[in-house]
Amino acid sequence: MLMIVSYTCFSRVQASEPTEPHQANALWIEPSTMTLDIGAVDPGYKFNITVWTNLTVDGFTWQVKVYFNATYLNATGTGYTAGATSEYMSHRTGGMTVPVSPTIDNVNGFVLHGESCMGAEYVPAGTVGSLIWVELELKAEPPVCQYLTMNFSVPYGEDTFVLDFDIDTVTMDTVGDNAIHIIPELQSGIILILLYMLATATAIVYKNRK
Repeated sequence: MLMIVSYTCFSRVQASEPTEPHQANALWIEPSTMTLDIGAVDPGYKFNITVWTNLTVDGFTWQVKVYFNATYLNATGTGYTAGATSEYMSHRTGGMTVPVSPTIDNVNGFVLHGESCMGAEYVPAGTVGSLIWVELELKAEPPVCQYLTMNFSVPYGEDTFVLDFDIDTVTMDTVGDNAIHIIPELQSGIILILLYMLATATAIVYKNRK
C-alpha cells in the first residue's frame, strides 16, 4: 500500500500519466492512501485528490459521484483536470464536449461531476486519462488511527458510470478498489507515552515472573 504524506495541494492541471496505473477497464482515485500528521496539520488544511480512468473501449460519456466523510472534511472545489475539459476527453477524435456544472454537497458528503462527447466523436479505446480534481479541507481533527475513506457511489452503473460510443455502460474490472484512506499519524508525544506504557507493562510482567 502506497503511503503519501501530504503537506501541499497538488496542481489542478494534472499530468497525463497516473502514478498508480490500472490495467483493463478501471476507474480509481489517486493517491490511494494519504497520511496526515495531526500534530502538524490543523483544521483548514487543504489537499487534492484526482479521479482517473483507463478504458479498452471507445469512451463517450462519464459521471462520477465521490463520497467523503462530511464529519471531518469539506469539499471546497472541483473541476476538470485539463481546464475546460477532462484530460481524458482531450484525447477525443474531435468536436466539442458537453460539460456539466458539478454538485458539491458538504452535508451528505459527496461531489458529483460528469462530461460527454458530442455527435460522432469519441475517445479512442486504449486511452488512460484523469477526469477531475477535488480539493478537500480538513474541518475537524479526526481521532488518532481513524480511517477517513473516500470512495465512489455504489452500485456502479447508477450515479457513477462510464458509457461507450453505443451509450452502453462499460463493465469495469476495477472501480475504486484503492479508494483513498486518510490515516492520521500518531503525534510524537503520544508515541512516547505509548512506548513508556509498553516498557512499564513489560517491566511489571518481568518482575512478577521473577
